[in-house]
Amino acid sequence: MAGMYNNFWWFGSILAGWATYGSNKNYATSWAWRIPTLVQAGLPIMVMVLILFFPESPRWLIYHDRPEEALAIFAKYHGDGDENAPVVQLQYHEVLEQMNLTRNENPWWDFRELVHTAGARYRLYMVILMSFFGQWSGNNVVSYFLPLMMDQAGLKDPNQQLLINAILPIFTMIGACYGATLLDRLGRRVMLLGGLTGALFSYILLTAFTAQSEKHPSLSYGVIVSVFLFMVTFAWGFTPLQTLYSVECLENRTRAKGSGLNFLFLNVAMVVNTYGISVGIAAIGWKLYLVYIGWICVEMVVIYFFFVETAGKTLEQMSSIFDAPNPRKESTKKTTALMDERGNIVDIQD
Repeated sequence: MAGMYNNFWWFGSILAGWATYGSNKNYATSWAWRIPTLVQAGLPIMVMVLILFFPESPRWLIYHDRPEEALAIFAKYHGDGDENAPVVQLQYHEVLEQMNLTRNENPWWDFRELVHTAGARYRLYMVILMSFFGQWSGNNVVSYFLPLMMDQAGLKDPNQQLLINAILPIFTMIGACYGATLLDRLGRRVMLLGGLTGALFSYILLTAFTAQSEKHPSLSYGVIVSVFLFMVTFAWGFTPLQTLYSVECLENRTRAKGSGLNFLFLNVAMVVNTYGISVGIAAIGWKLYLVYIGWICVEMVVIYFFFVETAGKTLEQMSSIFDAPNPRKESTKKTTALMDERGNIVDIQD
């Protein structure tokens, strides 16, 4: 469910793409750009209104001395309304214990707790790397510079380019939504590595087709297929986790500050993309894709050896993982839980 949050970026992209295609095709006045702008302003206004009705999280309620409301939320979503269900009581008391151990004033201006221990620094590394990997894997070349890519492949009709731009996010959103359904089944690391494997294969095809499309114009359709394949596979593995993974790596009390840094570094990466990719395309053309092929390989190595597995783990369990000598190894360690006939955990074996 949480993985679906970032997927709806593509819903906005679909609306923007079709609004741009339709207005460009049917209007020769300033309404050709005014209509897409108005469409894209509508959804943020809806969000601003609806967010007023969102419930608070149980952890926030406990931290603000409203434990009865927190227990009711745990019971509603995890215990079929039964506040005495074992899983409800376990989660409730885990949060209480964690709060008693770690609660402090946590002033908004003090960021030292994000780096004051080895475990905290490892968490921050995950947040920063996810920010850059999510933007520097070749996806923003397609998102921001698709017309230039189509020009290089010999597809120069603006309406044809806008049509491709409108159709692409439909398939991308389908891939992202399907990926969100597999997050807990496959795990975060498998999803990230699987998405990058598809991205790497797609970029190799994209490079080959673009390099030869000038001599063989029919290969320009191979460029389109490569772009669609890249966006679908990358969105399958990365889009649901772009925001979710960083949040899962943070402690509850540092989540707001850590998420703020996540978006800070994400926007730094986007600035580099915005001003750097156009220079690269102008200077070396399709050879820029070779840079991304190499960089995706680097990302896969880093994720395999350093990224922790967060699937199926509570915030409290993540604390012991990040405090371990090797957090990645600790997070992928297999354990067996022994339960009695009432469903109570009586022993945990490595």
